[in-house]
Amino acid sequence: MNKLFKYLFLSLTIALTLTLIAQEPAKNTAPPAKDGAKADAKKDDLALLKEYTPIPQLDPSFTVSGTSYLRRAAHNGKGDVLDVQINIANNEASLREYSIYVFAYNETKIPIVNPLAPPPVWRDNDPNKLNTTVDFSVLCPEKITPEDVWGKEGLKAKQEKSEKEKLKGFTYVVGEPSLNEYMLYLTKKPEKALKFKLYYEDVPKDKVTESNFKNDEAELKRDMNNKAVDSHTYTIFNSKYKTTITTHHYSQHRANFFFFNRVAVLIFDSKNALVYRSIEDIGKKREHR
Repeated sequence: MNKLFKYLFLSLTIALTLTLIAQEPAKNTAPPAKDGAKADAKKDDLALLKEYTPIPQLDPSFTVSGTSYLRRAAHNGKGDVLDVQINIANNEASLREYSIYVFAYNETKIPIVNPLAPPPVWRDNDPNKLNTTVDFSVLCPEKITPEDVWGKEGLKAKQEKSEKEKLKGFTYVVGEPSLNEYMLYLTKKPEKALKFKLYYEDVPKDKVTESNFKNDEAELKRDMNNKAVDSHTYTIFNSKYKTTITTHHYSQHRANFFFFNRVAVLIFDSKNALVYRSIEDIGKKREHR
């Protein structure tokens, strides 16, 4: 009986000792990092944070007081135009400079591959896989192409994958980048955004209305119609305390016709920092004829 008691006591002691050793934190035997290495690591962390989370900074100097949408027939009779009107108020007693992107696009949900075995309602089919696709998009002030977002090598890789899938008998369309890819690209390229100013008291007479509309007098006299509607992308009305920006997004009638159902707005300050972002679902807008 004594031998059994000693054996159990010894076993419990060894087990308790091993448990305490396992719970002790491991000592860091690596040499301490230099100040320069710590600074570089911090920069890498900040770059990574900016890379994947383009979160806007709060700027109390302005207020987006309202956004409205209007679908209308294009003057050339060959398509429809979405007008996005954004009212921005100046909250400071000084002149402020900003820049803006307005990205209108058509987004649809990707159908489930196997409708007989859909994913549960409380979980997406694949959290790492996008369930929406961008079918058509128009950016203001300048057009953007998939090659700009993906690069030449990225676009070439997708085209090669499309050819391989077609040889297997599958349908694979390269299409456009995802919304996240577009937003990340535009956030990195604030220098290409449309520049505008928020005036306070005095507005120069030549700056009351700003637009990139090009009037072709010869075409108007010949056809009584200006067909250069695709190049007209913005109109800015400047007044005291408020600026109204109206962007024009043209979609030409074609066999595979898409019109816009969502709009994303990005605003940058004079230091190219993102200070405002909104993504709105505008649904199906009634056409104004």
